[in-house]
Amino acid sequence: MYKIAIRSREVEMASKCLEVVHQAPSKDPSLLYACVLDAQEVGDKDMAIAALQLLLEKHQFNPPSTMHLPALLRCTIRLLISQVDSKTVSHIEHDTDHIVTQLCKLFEGGEKISIPLYPIRSL
Repeated sequence: MYKIAIRSREVEMASKCLEVVHQAPSKDPSLLYACVLDAQEVGDKDMAIAALQLLLEKHQFNPPSTMHLPALLRCTIRLLISQVDSKTVSHIEHDTDHIVTQLCKLFEGGEKISIPLYPIRSL
């Protein structure tokens, strides 16, 4: 249903489908990944952002090892920044304050990443 909704520009139906996928008890991220890819294929940045945010939210910024959190955060942040920079009006009216709030949440979620800057060597 999501594929049909997104291709026919039915924003409400696509959003409902995303919510159903998000609410599913399965911890497997592949369905939400598929939604992200499909939104990107159609060129719908808003739905791609929504699916990425639901993916991050589902795992509470603590994803399983099969997911690369820095890449997810980076992609989501880039899409959000492109929405702020965008001069064209899309089918969803963008509120800059809301986007900035979302960006702050993503950066706060990124604090959970524990990647050492330099490899620690034993002496």
